[in-house]
Amino acid sequence: MKEKFIIIVLIAMIFTLTSCSNANNKDNTHSAEPVKGTHSGMGTLIEFTVYGDNAKEAIKKGKEVMNEIEQEMSLNIKDSEVNKINAQAGKTAVSVSPETFSVVKRGVYFSKLTEGNFDITIAPISQLWDIGQDDARVPSQDEIEALLPLVNYRHIQLDEKNTSVLLEEKDMKIDLGGIAKGYAADRVIDVFKDMGIKNALVSVGGNIKVIGENPQKGRAWTVGLRHPRKARGNYFATIRLNDGETVVTSGDYERYFIKDDIRYHHIFNAKEGQPSKSDIIGATIITQNSMDADGLSTSLFVLGSNKGMKMIDELEGVEAVIITRDLKVMMTEGIKDRIDVESMQLEAE
Repeated sequence: MKEKFIIIVLIAMIFTLTSCSNANNKDNTHSAEPVKGTHSGMGTLIEFTVYGDNAKEAIKKGKEVMNEIEQEMSLNIKDSEVNKINAQAGKTAVSVSPETFSVVKRGVYFSKLTEGNFDITIAPISQLWDIGQDDARVPSQDEIEALLPLVNYRHIQLDEKNTSVLLEEKDMKIDLGGIAKGYAADRVIDVFKDMGIKNALVSVGGNIKVIGENPQKGRAWTVGLRHPRKARGNYFATIRLNDGETVVTSGDYERYFIKDDIRYHHIFNAKEGQPSKSDIIGATIITQNSMDADGLSTSLFVLGSNKGMKMIDELEGVEAVIITRDLKVMMTEGIKDRIDVESMQLEAE
């Protein structure tokens, strides 16, 4: 699983709201102050900022949705649907919920898109390294090569009619951590819309999705992108998000350890069984679908600046910002009028 750490910048403004209403025109879509809530789930911190008369109820429902998704898709819950799939690897297909099936199917899509550089069957490798845990270590090449044959999305069989998943080889395992948080953000925002919420922001471990605008600002939600080589709270850019947009970053600067002056991070090149050695250290995606942004940010990171940005340019409605190992900032044309960047050449702390 990967963490996406984009730090929310809500630029404070003190002002007085004056409301005007009459018998034919009354706006109750949001209150002057947001209702904020937090929730621990999916291995990360989930944050809600919601405007509206039923904001508290919306946040309560959002937490319920998060719990449902975690119960279905987490590797850390013994009887999750993902673990049921993994337990039957090489044996039989497992029928799952339409929600889990759709996420697995999308994971296979991104695995194909990157020709296997990103692969949802990475779990045997990521568990071997265990980056982010106290027992993280650099495994031997023999250990890695012994597990690499298990990492192959082509050995996933999907049955649309029965919404079932079969892993063809014994000991294969899928890990939906690369896209499940984005899926969760999408689901929660959809629930908010169904409840009549017009303005809200949800952050699932840094997977941010918004609807409407920031009423206290009176314009688009603004989020900050963390500087990859400075302490938390330092940003190299801020981005203004349109209604319904999401922003997701994959970076090498949160879950990692250093040994012999080498940084080993949690974003793996599935073909090599090693943390990606591409020229990218931070990849941000801006689009409408947070699950897609989740998969694309990881895919872009692993593919590197040349192949990765070419892939993004060929996708409609997708923008990207990357930072290379030499701390240069690159971005797609479509985002340039909505981003404020400290410098196109960053400096380390």
